[in-house]
Amino acid sequence: MIDFIVTKPGAGGAALTRALVDAGGQAWHLPAFELGPAPDPAAARALLAQAAGFDLVIAVSPAAARGAAALMQAPWPAATRLAGVGLATAQALREAFHLPPERVVIAPPAEDDEGSGSEALWQALQPLRPPPRRVLLLRAAQGRDWLPERLRAAGAAVEVLPVYARRAADWAGPPAAAACAALRAGQAGVVVTSSEAVAAVLAQAAVRDRAAALRAAPAVTMHPRVADALRGAGFARVYVLPRLDAPALRSLAHRIGEG
Repeated sequence: MIDFIVTKPGAGGAALTRALVDAGGQAWHLPAFELGPAPDPAAARALLAQAAGFDLVIAVSPAAARGAAALMQAPWPAATRLAGVGLATAQALREAFHLPPERVVIAPPAEDDEGSGSEALWQALQPLRPPPRRVLLLRAAQGRDWLPERLRAAGAAVEVLPVYARRAADWAGPPAAAACAALRAGQAGVVVTSSEAVAAVLAQAAVRDRAAALRAAPAVTMHPRVADALRGAGFARVYVLPRLDAPALRSLAHRIGEG
């Protein structure tokens, strides 16, 4: 039975790694990216201070929600709607901004392969009346432009605000060596949660001549578009799960081992 390298950055990746270990397996947290503060904190604070002037503010990840909250110097304005690309991001917005239970945070209704991400949030925004005309999108400096492009095509003025930095991580040290030894032995798979992470993960593997072993390993994601990116990058065995949690990953590990 295989174990897993978890490449999701931040607290979410660390929590999944711990859950896999608690479930009786081995797991290594080797983030695709390291997360840091906003590249221009003063500019981010200034724009967030004008949040009341936006019809809608969208966070594209839990890290974006937490990064924005760390920069806000006032309570969230009551009239400005909030949205997250998935239920986890919506929950991060609630917690980071200390929102009351009755406050609505727009999000796709399901956290599965078709139920989260920019495309799913776009569908969740369609019933809004009036449609948002001024939108602030919270993310890292680089990210997918699909959602802002759709909003602009629909007539919204969209500002993209980097509220945290994302840098390629360095897979060094004993945990990385142990994880990559398991890869070479055919005893590890890799969990990838974003299209941007695919190139970053391969770059880290290539530094130490592990890219071939990584491409041969089972690669697991929750989003069809990430699966497409993995296949395009040469991953031979790609699995799409409805949820990326310890039970689902352990079940997949058993199936792969039996196959």
